[in-house]
Amino acid sequence: MNYFRPLLKKKSKNGYPYRIFSQFDTSSIKNAILEGKRNNSLPRFVISKIEICPTSFCNYRCNFCYGKWLKPKSSSSHELPIEIIENNLFLNLRKNKKFSGQDPIIVLGGLYSEPLSYSKIKSLIELLKKYQFRFAIYTNGYFLGQELQELICESALKADSSPSYISFNFTASFFNQDHQKLIKKIKNLIKLRNKTNSSLKINIPILIPEQNKEFLKELKVIQNTLLKIKVDTIRYSLPQKPINLEPSLQSEINRGIKKLKELGGDKIYLRSPSKPFTHCFVMSMSSSISPEGDVYPCSQTCTLCFKKMSYGSIKRQKFSEIWRSKKHLELFRNFSPQIENCRCNVVDEQFNRICANFY
Repeated sequence: MNYFRPLLKKKSKNGYPYRIFSQFDTSSIKNAILEGKRNNSLPRFVISKIEICPTSFCNYRCNFCYGKWLKPKSSSSHELPIEIIENNLFLNLRKNKKFSGQDPIIVLGGLYSEPLSYSKIKSLIELLKKYQFRFAIYTNGYFLGQELQELICESALKADSSPSYISFNFTASFFNQDHQKLIKKIKNLIKLRNKTNSSLKINIPILIPEQNKEFLKELKVIQNTLLKIKVDTIRYSLPQKPINLEPSLQSEINRGIKKLKELGGDKIYLRSPSKPFTHCFVMSMSSSISPEGDVYPCSQTCTLCFKKMSYGSIKRQKFSEIWRSKKHLELFRNFSPQIENCRCNVVDEQFNRICANFY
């Protein structure tokens, strides 16, 4: 069976994830949406992104963390067995005919957790290299030691199109007083990348939290330092629901961010707040897997708090048995983002809006 590709097959030297992912093929998207609408089925997109949340543990307790509202009320941490990840996901993606010609990016992240705290993280990175997946890592950097830095650079060498990347949660590090250590780690990682000629890109997303606008005043020095050590991009954003800023404070912070953009040039990006949407098309081209092994539509719903949105478990099934299954189709037909009060990341929101134009 042929599948539609939502992304243009272009090689990109820019490691900024939103620029890479926003190269949408509107013609292919239109054909997939119209066919799916006629057949009352899931649009036949290739799977483009799979996020794995390998552990439920995080070493920080940040007040501004969106995931803190959605973390299960349990004192124990959960981890996804490495054998399950390899056999029921990675090997399945490479060997099952359903995914022939498909090459999703593997994202290591967590709605409320720190992926590099995973006890088998080195083995997981080695598997990404073994199965030649392009990957992304979202981390606060606390567990990023020398050996892991070397392994990440080495594993990114095999990227043959858009590069793999790592994004550092600088705000979490700053408010836990670890940011100077993090800057040293980033500087060392960049040296390793250059030494090994790795394709790895390094991004710094920075959230300006509501409780400390004074942070904004320190960002000029921080931004200069990060640009001096040659990070690839810096992205600023404001809190989103359920945290809402006072309009006057939001305007003040926005003005400050724009000044930083003027100082930093084309390496600085601004993230706009996501807007409501009426239908979720993201689940037809990506998925997220929780520490418990449950498969969810996206990274923003990947928690036991949204258990009703899970349409399978890789602890019990191969991913090929879950993807485009009857339960997946039922979720697509019945899911209402407005009722669930969903929010999207930038790329997913853009994809949803393009799809909605043809639905």
